[in-house]
Amino acid sequence: MRQTKQRRGILALILSMVFVLSLLSGCGGGGDSSNKGSSESGEDNGVVGLWESEEWGGICLELLDDGTGTIYTYSDMGDITYSWDGEVLTLMNENEDGELEEVTGELQKDGSIGIMGLGYFFPVEERSYGPDMDGSSFMEAGGMESELEGDWIHTSGNRMLTFDGSGSLTFQEMYEGGSSSSSSGWYSYDGETVTVDTSAGISEGYIDDEGDLIIEIDGEGGWYSRGDSSQLTYPDITGPEAEMVGQWVNSYTGDSVEFTRDGSAVYAIGGSFGVASPFTFDGETVTFSDYTGYIDAAGDLIVEGLDGWFSRSESSGGDSGSGDSGYALGGAYDNDEAEVSIVFYSDGTVTISDFDSAQDGIYTVDGSYVWLEMEGTVQYEGYYDPFADIFTLDGLDGEFYGVDDPWYTP
Repeated sequence: MRQTKQRRGILALILSMVFVLSLLSGCGGGGDSSNKGSSESGEDNGVVGLWESEEWGGICLELLDDGTGTIYTYSDMGDITYSWDGEVLTLMNENEDGELEEVTGELQKDGSIGIMGLGYFFPVEERSYGPDMDGSSFMEAGGMESELEGDWIHTSGNRMLTFDGSGSLTFQEMYEGGSSSSSSGWYSYDGETVTVDTSAGISEGYIDDEGDLIIEIDGEGGWYSRGDSSQLTYPDITGPEAEMVGQWVNSYTGDSVEFTRDGSAVYAIGGSFGVASPFTFDGETVTFSDYTGYIDAAGDLIVEGLDGWFSRSESSGGDSGSGDSGYALGGAYDNDEAEVSIVFYSDGTVTISDFDSAQDGIYTVDGSYVWLEMEGTVQYEGYYDPFADIFTLDGLDGEFYGVDDPWYTP
Protein backbone atom coordinates (compact mmCIF):
# COMPACT_ATOMS: atom_id res chain seq x y z
CA MET A 1 0.00 0.00 0.00
CA ARG A 2 1.05 3.61 -0.42
CA GLN A 3 2.83 5.31 2.41
CA THR A 4 0.47 7.31 4.62
CA LYS A 5 1.91 10.63 3.43
CA GLN A 6 1.26 9.74 -0.20
CA ARG A 7 -2.29 8.54 0.19
CA ARG A 8 -3.86 11.16 2.43
CA GLY A 9 -4.65 13.59 -0.38
CA ILE A 10 -8.40 13.00 -0.69
CA LEU A 11 -8.80 12.68 3.06
CA ALA A 12 -6.98 15.93 3.73
CA LEU A 13 -9.01 17.60 0.99
CA ILE A 14 -12.34 16.40 2.37
CA LEU A 15 -11.59 17.21 5.98
CA SER A 16 -9.97 20.57 5.23
CA MET A 17 -12.94 21.63 3.08
CA VAL A 18 -15.35 20.55 5.78
CA PHE A 19 -13.29 22.45 8.35
CA VAL A 20 -13.57 25.63 6.28
CA LEU A 21 -17.30 25.11 5.78
CA SER A 22 -17.78 24.66 9.51
CA LEU A 23 -16.07 27.95 10.19
CA LEU A 24 -18.18 29.76 7.61
CA SER A 25 -21.41 28.32 8.95
CA GLY A 26 -20.55 28.82 12.59
CA CYS A 27 -20.97 25.14 13.34
CA GLY A 28 -17.29 24.48 13.84
CA GLY A 29 -17.42 25.33 17.50
CA GLY A 30 -20.30 23.08 18.42
CA GLY A 31 -18.21 21.04 20.83
CA ASP A 32 -15.52 21.78 23.36
CA SER A 33 -12.47 19.98 22.07
CA SER A 34 -10.94 20.08 25.51
CA ASN A 35 -13.75 17.81 26.71
CA LYS A 36 -13.06 14.49 25.06
CA GLY A 37 -16.43 13.25 26.22
CA SER A 38 -17.17 9.76 27.27
CA SER A 39 -15.78 8.13 24.12
CA GLU A 40 -12.27 8.14 25.56
CA SER A 41 -13.32 6.95 28.98
CA GLY A 42 -15.38 4.10 27.62
CA GLU A 43 -18.45 5.05 29.67
CA ASP A 44 -20.67 5.67 26.62
CA ASN A 45 -20.09 3.59 23.48
CA GLY A 46 -23.26 4.69 21.71
CA VAL A 47 -21.27 6.06 18.78
CA VAL A 48 -18.78 3.21 18.52
CA GLY A 49 -19.10 1.24 15.30
CA LEU A 50 -19.45 1.85 11.57
CA TRP A 51 -21.19 4.93 10.14
CA GLU A 52 -21.61 5.61 6.42
CA SER A 53 -22.57 8.54 4.19
CA GLU A 54 -23.18 8.45 0.44
CA GLU A 55 -21.60 11.87 -0.12
CA TRP A 56 -18.19 12.26 -1.85
CA GLY A 57 -18.74 8.91 -3.58
CA GLY A 58 -19.16 7.16 -0.24
CA ILE A 59 -17.50 7.65 3.15
CA CYS A 60 -17.27 5.28 6.09
CA LEU A 61 -16.31 6.22 9.65
CA GLU A 62 -15.08 3.41 11.85
CA LEU A 63 -15.11 4.67 15.45
CA LEU A 64 -13.42 2.67 18.19
CA ASP A 65 -14.14 2.86 21.91
CA ASP A 66 -10.75 4.49 22.71
CA GLY A 67 -11.50 7.74 20.83
CA THR A 68 -9.61 6.78 17.67
CA GLY A 69 -10.96 5.70 14.31
CA THR A 70 -10.50 5.38 10.58
CA ILE A 71 -12.13 7.25 7.70
CA TYR A 72 -12.54 5.33 4.44
CA THR A 73 -13.35 6.33 0.87
CA TYR A 74 -13.34 4.10 -2.19
CA SER A 75 -9.73 4.95 -2.94
CA ASP A 76 -8.18 5.91 0.39
CA MET A 77 -8.16 5.57 4.14
CA GLY A 78 -6.63 7.41 7.06
CA ASP A 79 -6.55 7.74 10.82
CA ILE A 80 -8.69 10.17 12.83
CA THR A 81 -9.45 10.88 16.47
CA TYR A 82 -12.83 11.88 17.81
CA SER A 83 -14.84 12.88 20.83
CA TRP A 84 -18.50 12.19 21.61
CA ASP A 85 -20.67 13.70 24.33
CA GLY A 86 -23.86 11.82 23.52
CA GLU A 87 -25.11 14.43 21.04
CA VAL A 88 -22.12 16.08 19.36
CA LEU A 89 -19.42 14.17 17.46
CA THR A 90 -16.12 16.02 16.91
CA LEU A 91 -13.69 14.64 14.31
CA MET A 92 -10.05 15.68 14.53
CA ASN A 93 -7.44 15.45 11.80
CA GLU A 94 -3.87 16.69 11.56
CA ASN A 95 -3.28 18.67 8.35
CA GLU A 96 -0.09 18.75 6.29
CA ASP A 97 1.31 21.55 8.45
CA GLY A 98 0.89 19.47 11.57
CA GLU A 99 -2.00 21.60 12.80
CA LEU A 100 -5.07 19.99 14.37
CA GLU A 101 -8.34 20.69 12.55
CA GLU A 102 -11.77 19.85 13.90
CA VAL A 103 -15.24 19.46 12.44
CA THR A 104 -18.38 18.62 14.37
CA GLY A 105 -21.63 16.78 13.69
CA GLU A 106 -24.82 16.47 15.67
CA LEU A 107 -27.12 13.56 16.43
CA GLN A 108 -30.37 13.78 14.41
CA LYS A 109 -33.85 12.68 15.35
CA ASP A 110 -33.67 9.76 12.91
CA GLY A 111 -30.54 8.43 14.63
CA SER A 112 -28.10 9.66 12.01
CA ILE A 113 -25.22 12.05 12.61
CA GLY A 114 -25.19 15.09 10.34
CA ILE A 115 -21.77 16.49 9.53
CA MET A 116 -21.77 19.57 7.31
CA GLY A 117 -20.00 18.85 4.01
CA LEU A 118 -19.77 15.11 4.69
CA GLY A 119 -23.49 14.39 4.78
CA TYR A 120 -25.62 12.28 7.10
CA PHE A 121 -24.00 9.18 8.55
CA PHE A 122 -26.12 6.16 9.42
CA PRO A 123 -25.01 3.14 11.47
CA VAL A 124 -24.23 0.04 9.39
CA GLU A 125 -23.24 -3.52 10.20
CA GLU A 126 -20.61 -3.89 7.47
CA ARG A 127 -18.27 -1.44 5.74
CA SER A 128 -19.06 -0.63 2.10
CA TYR A 129 -16.16 1.68 1.28
CA GLY A 130 -12.40 1.43 1.42
CA PRO A 131 -9.40 0.76 -0.82
CA ASP A 132 -9.52 -2.93 0.13
CA MET A 133 -13.11 -3.41 -1.07
CA ASP A 134 -14.18 -5.00 -4.37
CA GLY A 135 -14.46 -2.38 -7.10
CA SER A 136 -12.07 -0.05 -5.33
CA SER A 137 -9.86 2.15 -7.48
CA PHE A 138 -6.97 1.90 -5.02
CA MET A 139 -3.69 1.00 -6.72
CA GLU A 140 -0.26 0.07 -5.52
CA ALA A 141 2.53 2.59 -6.02
CA GLY A 142 4.91 1.65 -8.82
CA GLY A 143 7.91 3.39 -7.28
CA MET A 144 8.69 5.75 -10.15
CA GLU A 145 5.78 8.22 -9.88
CA SER A 146 8.17 11.16 -9.50
CA GLU A 147 9.41 10.60 -13.06
CA LEU A 148 6.05 11.84 -14.42
CA GLU A 149 5.70 14.97 -12.28
CA GLY A 150 4.32 17.96 -14.19
CA ASP A 151 1.74 18.85 -16.85
CA TRP A 152 1.12 16.60 -19.86
CA ILE A 153 -0.91 18.02 -22.77
CA HIS A 154 -2.94 15.80 -25.10
CA THR A 155 -2.23 16.05 -28.82
CA SER A 156 -5.63 17.72 -29.26
CA GLY A 157 -4.62 20.52 -26.90
CA ASN A 158 -7.94 20.06 -25.10
CA ARG A 159 -6.92 17.64 -22.33
CA MET A 160 -4.27 17.79 -19.64
CA LEU A 161 -2.95 15.35 -17.04
CA THR A 162 -1.09 16.86 -14.10
CA PHE A 163 0.97 14.42 -12.03
CA ASP A 164 2.07 15.54 -8.57
CA GLY A 165 5.07 13.20 -8.42
CA SER A 166 3.70 11.06 -5.60
CA GLY A 167 0.67 9.25 -6.98
CA SER A 168 -2.08 11.88 -7.26
CA LEU A 169 -3.23 13.44 -10.52
CA THR A 170 -5.62 16.01 -11.92
CA PHE A 171 -7.37 15.43 -15.24
CA GLN A 172 -8.69 18.53 -17.00
CA GLU A 173 -10.75 18.63 -20.19
CA MET A 174 -11.92 21.60 -22.25
CA TYR A 175 -15.16 21.43 -24.24
CA GLU A 176 -16.59 23.19 -27.25
CA GLY A 177 -18.58 26.18 -26.12
CA GLY A 178 -16.16 27.38 -23.45
CA SER A 179 -16.88 24.92 -20.64
CA SER A 180 -14.40 22.64 -18.89
CA SER A 181 -14.16 19.97 -16.23
CA SER A 182 -11.51 18.94 -13.74
CA SER A 183 -11.30 15.83 -11.59
CA SER A 184 -8.78 14.26 -9.25
CA GLY A 185 -7.47 10.73 -9.35
CA TRP A 186 -4.52 8.42 -8.79
CA TYR A 187 -1.67 7.08 -10.89
CA SER A 188 1.24 4.70 -10.65
CA TYR A 189 4.37 4.19 -12.75
CA ASP A 190 6.79 1.30 -12.43
CA GLY A 191 9.09 2.27 -15.28
CA GLU A 192 7.10 0.37 -17.88
CA THR A 193 3.35 0.78 -17.32
CA VAL A 194 1.56 4.00 -16.48
CA THR A 195 -1.77 3.36 -14.76
CA VAL A 196 -4.17 6.25 -14.23
CA ASP A 197 -7.47 6.25 -12.37
CA THR A 198 -9.76 9.13 -13.30
CA SER A 199 -13.49 9.72 -13.18
CA ALA A 200 -13.55 8.00 -16.60
CA GLY A 201 -12.15 4.78 -15.14
CA ILE A 202 -8.80 3.02 -14.98
CA SER A 203 -6.50 3.14 -18.03
CA GLU A 204 -3.05 1.81 -18.74
CA GLY A 205 -0.40 3.26 -21.03
CA TYR A 206 3.33 3.61 -21.53
CA ILE A 207 6.07 6.12 -22.29
CA ASP A 208 7.27 5.77 -25.91
CA ASP A 209 10.74 6.36 -27.33
CA GLU A 210 9.95 10.04 -27.87
CA GLY A 211 9.12 10.50 -24.19
CA ASP A 212 5.37 10.89 -24.80
CA LEU A 213 2.67 9.16 -22.77
CA ILE A 214 0.57 6.88 -24.97
CA ILE A 215 -2.75 6.18 -23.26
CA GLU A 216 -6.50 6.08 -23.97
CA ILE A 217 -8.76 7.88 -21.48
CA ASP A 218 -12.53 7.85 -21.79
CA GLY A 219 -12.37 6.43 -25.30
CA GLU A 220 -9.97 9.04 -26.68
CA GLY A 221 -6.50 7.81 -27.60
CA GLY A 222 -3.48 9.75 -28.74
CA TRP A 223 -0.50 10.88 -26.78
CA TYR A 224 0.32 13.33 -24.01
CA SER A 225 3.49 15.40 -24.20
CA ARG A 226 5.18 17.38 -21.46
CA GLY A 227 4.05 21.00 -21.46
CA ASP A 228 2.25 23.46 -19.26
CA SER A 229 -1.29 24.66 -18.70
CA SER A 230 -0.85 27.68 -21.01
CA GLN A 231 -1.05 25.22 -23.93
CA LEU A 232 -4.51 24.00 -22.91
CA THR A 233 -7.15 25.32 -25.34
CA TYR A 234 -10.86 24.97 -26.04
CA PRO A 235 -11.86 22.98 -29.13
CA ASP A 236 -12.76 25.11 -32.09
CA ILE A 237 -16.49 25.32 -32.64
CA THR A 238 -17.98 23.56 -35.64
CA GLY A 239 -21.18 23.88 -37.62
CA PRO A 240 -22.90 27.16 -38.54
CA GLU A 241 -21.49 28.97 -35.48
CA ALA A 242 -18.01 28.78 -37.00
CA GLU A 243 -19.18 31.14 -39.76
CA MET A 244 -19.72 33.90 -37.18
CA VAL A 245 -16.24 33.77 -35.65
CA GLY A 246 -14.57 37.17 -35.73
CA GLN A 247 -15.02 40.77 -34.69
CA TRP A 248 -18.23 42.63 -35.66
CA VAL A 249 -18.42 46.41 -35.26
CA ASN A 250 -21.34 48.84 -35.37
CA SER A 251 -19.80 52.01 -36.82
CA TYR A 252 -22.97 54.00 -36.04
CA THR A 253 -23.03 53.34 -32.29
CA GLY A 254 -19.47 52.19 -31.63
CA ASP A 255 -20.76 48.90 -30.23
CA SER A 256 -18.91 45.66 -30.94
CA VAL A 257 -19.34 41.91 -30.67
CA GLU A 258 -16.66 39.26 -31.02
CA PHE A 259 -17.69 35.67 -31.63
CA THR A 260 -14.78 33.48 -30.55
CA ARG A 261 -13.61 30.05 -31.61
CA ASP A 262 -14.48 28.60 -28.21
CA GLY A 263 -18.17 29.38 -28.73
CA SER A 264 -18.48 32.49 -26.56
CA ALA A 265 -19.47 36.02 -27.50
CA VAL A 266 -17.71 39.04 -25.99
CA TYR A 267 -19.66 42.23 -26.46
CA ALA A 268 -19.51 45.94 -25.65
CA ILE A 269 -22.98 47.39 -26.24
CA GLY A 270 -24.45 50.62 -24.93
CA GLY A 271 -21.54 51.19 -22.60
CA SER A 272 -21.90 47.75 -21.00
CA PHE A 273 -19.38 44.95 -21.31
CA GLY A 274 -20.40 41.31 -21.17
CA VAL A 275 -19.61 37.73 -22.07
CA ALA A 276 -22.12 35.14 -23.26
CA SER A 277 -21.36 31.47 -23.66
CA PRO A 278 -22.32 29.79 -25.77
CA PHE A 279 -23.73 31.85 -28.63
CA THR A 280 -25.93 30.17 -31.25
CA PHE A 281 -26.31 30.54 -35.01
CA ASP A 282 -28.46 28.31 -37.18
CA GLY A 283 -27.52 29.92 -40.48
CA GLU A 284 -30.07 32.69 -40.07
CA THR A 285 -30.69 33.70 -36.45
CA VAL A 286 -27.95 34.71 -34.00
CA THR A 287 -28.46 34.69 -30.23
CA PHE A 288 -26.08 35.76 -27.47
CA SER A 289 -26.97 36.81 -23.94
CA ASP A 290 -30.36 38.58 -24.20
CA TYR A 291 -29.75 39.67 -27.79
CA THR A 292 -31.23 38.18 -30.97
CA GLY A 293 -30.28 39.11 -34.49
CA TYR A 294 -29.97 37.92 -38.05
CA ILE A 295 -27.69 38.22 -41.05
CA ASP A 296 -29.19 40.42 -43.76
CA ALA A 297 -28.72 40.20 -47.53
CA ALA A 298 -25.58 42.36 -47.34
CA GLY A 299 -23.98 39.99 -44.86
CA ASP A 300 -24.29 42.38 -41.92
CA LEU A 301 -25.57 41.51 -38.47
CA ILE A 302 -28.83 43.20 -37.48
CA VAL A 303 -29.50 43.02 -33.74
CA GLU A 304 -33.08 43.60 -32.64
CA GLY A 305 -33.55 46.74 -30.56
CA LEU A 306 -30.23 48.31 -31.59
CA ASP A 307 -29.66 51.07 -34.11
CA GLY A 308 -27.49 50.48 -37.15
CA TRP A 309 -25.84 47.22 -38.05
CA PHE A 310 -22.72 45.26 -37.24
CA SER A 311 -20.26 44.61 -40.04
CA ARG A 312 -17.46 42.11 -39.88
CA SER A 313 -14.21 43.86 -39.03
CA GLU A 314 -11.69 43.66 -41.85
CA SER A 315 -8.96 42.78 -39.37
CA SER A 316 -10.84 39.65 -38.33
CA GLY A 317 -11.15 38.29 -41.85
CA GLY A 318 -13.86 35.90 -40.71
CA ASP A 319 -11.51 34.19 -38.29
CA SER A 320 -10.00 35.32 -35.05
CA GLY A 321 -6.81 33.44 -35.79
CA SER A 322 -5.34 30.14 -34.75
CA GLY A 323 -3.69 30.81 -31.45
CA ASP A 324 -2.32 34.28 -32.32
CA SER A 325 -3.48 37.14 -30.17
CA GLY A 326 -6.16 39.31 -31.70
CA TYR A 327 -5.21 42.14 -29.34
CA ALA A 328 -2.06 42.85 -27.39
CA LEU A 329 -2.23 43.97 -23.80
CA GLY A 330 0.69 46.07 -22.66
CA GLY A 331 1.54 48.39 -19.81
CA ALA A 332 -0.10 48.90 -16.45
CA TYR A 333 -3.74 48.48 -15.40
CA ASP A 334 -5.43 49.26 -12.07
CA ASN A 335 -8.58 47.80 -10.53
CA ASP A 336 -9.85 50.11 -7.77
CA GLU A 337 -12.61 47.82 -6.60
CA ALA A 338 -10.30 44.83 -6.09
CA GLU A 339 -7.35 47.10 -5.17
CA VAL A 340 -5.08 45.21 -7.56
CA SER A 341 -2.65 46.33 -10.28
CA ILE A 342 -1.40 44.29 -13.24
CA VAL A 343 1.54 45.08 -15.51
CA PHE A 344 1.85 43.25 -18.85
CA TYR A 345 5.26 43.00 -20.51
CA SER A 346 6.01 42.45 -24.19
CA ASP A 347 7.86 39.19 -23.51
CA GLY A 348 4.64 37.51 -22.33
CA THR A 349 5.27 37.91 -18.61
CA VAL A 350 3.02 39.69 -16.16
CA THR A 351 3.11 41.00 -12.59
CA ILE A 352 0.00 41.22 -10.41
CA SER A 353 0.22 43.12 -7.13
CA ASP A 354 -1.62 44.76 -4.25
CA PHE A 355 -0.38 46.85 -1.35
CA ASP A 356 1.04 43.78 0.42
CA SER A 357 2.59 41.51 -2.19
CA ALA A 358 3.41 40.93 -5.86
CA GLN A 359 3.47 37.81 -8.02
CA ASP A 360 5.03 37.17 -11.40
CA GLY A 361 3.56 34.96 -14.08
CA ILE A 362 2.82 34.56 -17.75
CA TYR A 363 -0.16 35.63 -19.84
CA THR A 364 -1.90 34.94 -23.13
CA VAL A 365 -4.36 37.07 -25.11
CA ASP A 366 -6.41 35.25 -27.74
CA GLY A 367 -8.86 37.62 -29.35
CA SER A 368 -10.69 39.09 -26.38
CA TYR A 369 -9.84 36.16 -24.10
CA VAL A 370 -7.23 36.82 -21.41
CA TRP A 371 -5.49 34.05 -19.48
CA LEU A 372 -2.93 34.46 -16.68
CA GLU A 373 -0.96 31.90 -14.69
CA MET A 374 0.82 33.26 -11.65
CA GLU A 375 3.95 31.36 -10.65
CA GLY A 376 2.39 28.12 -11.89
CA THR A 377 -0.24 27.97 -9.15
CA VAL A 378 -3.02 30.54 -9.52
CA GLN A 379 -4.82 30.93 -12.84
CA TYR A 380 -7.12 33.71 -13.97
CA GLU A 381 -9.40 33.92 -16.99
CA GLY A 382 -11.03 37.06 -18.28
CA TYR A 383 -12.09 39.16 -21.23
CA TYR A 384 -10.65 42.29 -22.81
CA ASP A 385 -12.60 45.11 -24.46
CA PRO A 386 -10.16 46.66 -26.95
CA PHE A 387 -12.39 49.63 -27.64
CA ALA A 388 -12.60 50.76 -24.02
CA ASP A 389 -9.16 49.32 -23.16
CA ILE A 390 -10.54 47.59 -20.07
CA PHE A 391 -10.64 43.96 -19.01
CA THR A 392 -12.13 41.79 -16.27
CA LEU A 393 -10.82 38.67 -14.56
CA ASP A 394 -13.00 35.91 -13.15
CA GLY A 395 -12.84 35.86 -9.37
CA LEU A 396 -11.94 39.54 -9.04
CA ASP A 397 -14.54 42.30 -8.69
CA GLY A 398 -14.39 45.41 -10.82
CA GLU A 399 -12.63 46.30 -14.07
CA PHE A 400 -9.00 46.91 -14.92
CA TYR A 401 -8.30 50.18 -16.78
CA GLY A 402 -5.09 51.46 -18.32
CA VAL A 403 -2.79 53.71 -16.27
CA ASP A 404 0.69 55.15 -16.69
CA ASP A 405 2.02 53.51 -13.54
CA PRO A 406 0.55 50.82 -11.27
CA TRP A 407 -0.90 52.20 -8.03
CA TYR A 408 -1.45 49.03 -6.00
CA THR A 409 2.10 47.92 -5.29
CA PRO A 410 3.91 46.84 -2.09
